[in-house]
This record gives sequence, C-alpha cells and structure tokens, in this order.
Amino acid sequence: MGYGITCCELVKHGRYVAAHPWFEPGATIALGDAKRHHADVGKLALVQNSRGAGRVVEVLGSVDSIHAAMRGLLAEEGLLGPTPAPGREFGAPSRAVAAQLDELPHDIPFADTREDRRGDLVVTIDPPTAKDHDDAIGIEPAGEEGDHAWRLWVHIADVSAYVPTGSAIDLEAQDRAMSAYVPGTVAPMLPFALSSDLCSLRPGVDRGCVSVCADIAEDGAIVRTRFARTLIRSARRLSYDQVDSVLGGDAQVDPVVGGLLHDMDRLTQRLRDQRMARGALDMALPDTEIELGEDTVIGAKLAAETRSHRLVEECMLVANDAVGLRLAQAKVPGMWRVHDHPEPGSIEALFKTFEELGVPTPPLPTSFGGREAARLASAAAERAQRYAETSRRGLVTFAPRVLRALMRAEYRARTGPHSGLATEHYAHFTSPIRRYPDLVNHRSLLRLLGLADEEPAIDDLPHVAEHVSEVERELQVLERRARRITLAYLLHARMHGTAEGGMGDDTHGRWRGEVNGLIGAGMFVRFGSVFEGFVPARTLSPDERYELDDLGLAMVGTRSGHRFRLGDAIDVYVDRVDRSSGKVDLRRLPPERATVTRQRPPVRRRR
Repeated sequence: MGYGITCCELVKHGRYVAAHPWFEPGATIALGDAKRHHADVGKLALVQNSRGAGRVVEVLGSVDSIHAAMRGLLAEEGLLGPTPAPGREFGAPSRAVAAQLDELPHDIPFADTREDRRGDLVVTIDPPTAKDHDDAIGIEPAGEEGDHAWRLWVHIADVSAYVPTGSAIDLEAQDRAMSAYVPGTVAPMLPFALSSDLCSLRPGVDRGCVSVCADIAEDGAIVRTRFARTLIRSARRLSYDQVDSVLGGDAQVDPVVGGLLHDMDRLTQRLRDQRMARGALDMALPDTEIELGEDTVIGAKLAAETRSHRLVEECMLVANDAVGLRLAQAKVPGMWRVHDHPEPGSIEALFKTFEELGVPTPPLPTSFGGREAARLASAAAERAQRYAETSRRGLVTFAPRVLRALMRAEYRARTGPHSGLATEHYAHFTSPIRRYPDLVNHRSLLRLLGLADEEPAIDDLPHVAEHVSEVERELQVLERRARRITLAYLLHARMHGTAEGGMGDDTHGRWRGEVNGLIGAGMFVRFGSVFEGFVPARTLSPDERYELDDLGLAMVGTRSGHRFRLGDAIDVYVDRVDRSSGKVDLRRLPPERATVTRQRPPVRRRR
C-alpha cells in the first residue's frame, strides 16, 4: 500500500477506537490517538501504521460517502503523494514544488513572439464536470482560390512554457506519468495551480498555446500542416451534451458558434471516413457514465459515443498524427503511441471463438499478417456487433473479445505503427496537462521549430516511455477497480432503499443479465446494463454439477449437457454487495419464476 497509508473504517474496540482496513482484509490497527476519535466511529480515515500503532492522518467522512471512499483509494495507492507531517494537508505540494509554484509567471511567457490568434473563433468542448481545459478548436472555410476546403486549428495549452525540463514540477510529473481519474476526483499529474488555472483555456481569457493548423480538402484528406506558438482567447466553454443538442437541432446557441459547430461536424465526418477507408478499427464501445451527488452515487448508465465526442476526437487525431509525423521526419527525440498489429495466432483464436459461439465471421485467409491481420480484426468486430444487435445476444460480450485479440498500445521513444488508427507515426500531443508524453513532444516540437529556449534533454527517454506505459497499465486497473466500487455503492444503496432506481428489471429483484465471463468457479454476469457480479458454478442447479468446457466458452451440465455460453441471457438475483471490494454475489433464477419477493437485507459491516 502506497507510503504506508491504509484507508480504514474507525470502529469501537472495547472502550477504545480502532481502525479496520476498508479496501483489503487486514488486521485491526490500534490507534495511538484513539481518545480523539470517539466521534468518528463509522467514518473512513487515512491511517499511517507504524510498528503496530496507527496515527489518523485524515478523517475522510462516512463509510457511505463515495467521495470519502475515492479519496481513500487514491491515498492508499500512493497517488496523493507522501504522508504529510502532522498538521499538513494530504496531497499538499512538496516544498520544492511549492517554491516553483510561487515563482510562476502570471503573464503569458513568450507573449511577444506568439502568433496572435485571439481574433479567431475557437471553443472548448469537455465533459460538464471538467476542471481543466487543455484544448480548443476552430475552423475556417477556405476561399475559392485555395487548394483546400477548410483550415482546422487545434490549440493546446502551452504547459512547457511553465514547466522547464528538470524542474521540481517536471520531475514530479515525470514520476506520476499521467493523471489518475476516479469517479468524482482526480490525482493530477500537474498541480492544480497549473492544470486548473494558468494552463486551462478558460473562455474570455488570453492563454498561450502550441497550435496545429491543418489545411484539409473537401473529402477529408490532409493537404498540409503547420505549427505555431500562439495566443488565443476561447469564446465559449461547451459540454458534449450541449454540442449534441445543437447538432441534433434540439438547442440553439449564438448563430456564429452554431455555424462553427455544424462546419466542424461536417469536416470531422469526412475525416472519420478517411480514417475508416485506411482500415482503422471502429471500436467505440459504450462507456459507463456515473452521476454523483454531494456524497452519494445517484445513478449510472451506458452511454454510446455521440457526434460531439467524434467531433473532438477527430480533431485531436489530426493534431496528434501531424506532430508525430513531423517529429519522425526530423528524427528528433519524442514519444510515440505505438499499437502493433495483432499476431496472426490471436486472430485465428478469435475467429475460432466466434465460430464456437455462433457468431458469423468473414473468411480467414490461409496466410496473413501485419495490416491484413488488423483488417480482419476490424471486420470481425463489425460482424460481431451486427450479429449481437440482431440476435440480442452478446451485446456486451462479443465486441470486447476483439479487443483481447489485439496488442496493447504503449509509449515508445521510437516510431511504429498504430494498428487501431491505421497510421504509422502517431504521437500524443493534445493533453500535456494530464499525460507526460504530450509534454515531452511539445518541448521537442518547439525546439525543432526554433520557438523555445534550449533545455537539457531527458537522459533516458526509452526508460521514461517504459515507465509511462507501466503507470498507464496500473492506472487502468485502478480506474476499473474504482468504477466497480462506485457501482457497488449505488447497488448497495438501491438494495437498502436509499437510492432511486429500484432493484431489478421487474422492481422485485429479478435482473435480466448476460454471461460475459467464465472461469472454473462460475460465471460473471453483466446486469442492469452497468453492474457486474458473479454466479458460483455450484449454485447453478441443485440437480447437477456445471463445469467449464475445454475452450472456456461455456459452463456445461455434466448430466444434462445444458450449456451457459458467453453472451447468453440469464436471470439473476443479487445476494450480497461488498462496497469496499466492489464484489457482487449473484444467484441464478430459474426462467419459470416470475418474480422474487425480497426483503431488505440487514446492513452488514466488514470486520
């Protein structure tokens, strides 16, 4: 556990107060300052455990508070920084970082040499809860005499102007590698003074940017690109929902802004068509959107990618690809996002899996590799999704099987293909506030263009790229865990009648689910569109034993031969929810039973 900090529930222990680890089972921790915490029983706290005696570093809030739980999770994983000295706040900047923050310029660095684009119409488009805005976009139709139809501007916050290589803030950002997001909060890569203030592209405020200008033909082909250090002023802060409403004709904004959005929508549809024609993989799976209240989880739903998301994504892809290509052509240091083509064996295994599950697939060549393997993965994903939609089977199961057949994308200090995007020199550039490779590429581009002071280069860029890739993998695991815990909080509240939504699709406890994972011990089931739980194999039937088949694609009854396959529908009932781990125990309901009469279970506390 990070920095010796454990998130605990404070409980009565005889006449005293002690601490029980919350997220992971562990021994009770005696508190040296127990007398001070009688009023905190039933709350989560951050406890530093040393030689069998604990010190409460911070009382977070009630065990029912999702915000307390998420802060506790970040702290326990070491993502809020080292344990503070008594009297100091957890997550406060180090002395070296604080000193650098005190010396940050309040005027925009390099203002006299920047290209002034403040007269251009640009907007930011982000989730409604976003605290930092590191990209702004705008578009200009070309004149009749031009060889292009549009001029796209992608403006990215000039973080490198405030964070020199080797400075205290830079070294901490390099160690963090990227921001860690959990529902309701973030452990930022950069201090909030930068990420949410000086480098945030707020509307109506002058900001320094590093910008990509792309001239684009009518069909979406990139004619030319150029780069500049700029001065901009965003006109509007828009949310994805607002943009979708405008594009769908359900809402209106200022006519000039509305015209900008419709122009960008037309352009980005053509950009997407160009990308798909190159063989890019279309794997925009629905994402889980979680709505939080002041202290509780209000709701959750699956949300598909919308026009506004595609609009922003295509603009960012243009900028990232342009920068990656420019750095590669110049053979200067950088960090590229490399996604190797899938191995032929993985594609063959994927097709065999789909064949066993009854999912149609295109013919498989006798020999293939490289780009052809990627094309086959894309075709399999498209057919699997179409089959799931028409058969109403495998809606949440089949498409992710394609992702398992693909190689994992990673950062490298050399170029390579990005199979999913069907490009050869893709780099990350558009999020320097939250990803360290983007900051590296900003500096390299600006040095290449002669627009930045010479700085010492990072000594071992391949090692840094490897570190960033490793942190990314760890954070993906953490973010999945945090989402699972958050959904368990919501399900627990529904079970106990303290949240809206009811229990079950029939409001009496029955959920219609889908088998989306199998192991020897039982089945993982997605239900209620966003929740996931586990049905033990031993509980599937009172009359026979179920075992996993040789391919790992079905649970098979040893007597009847009845099968539960991946993607099959199944009715379940929630037996137990453990909020601290996010685990949900399910019980299979026989199809003939219409309803389940359920009683509110007693509140169980972990010991």
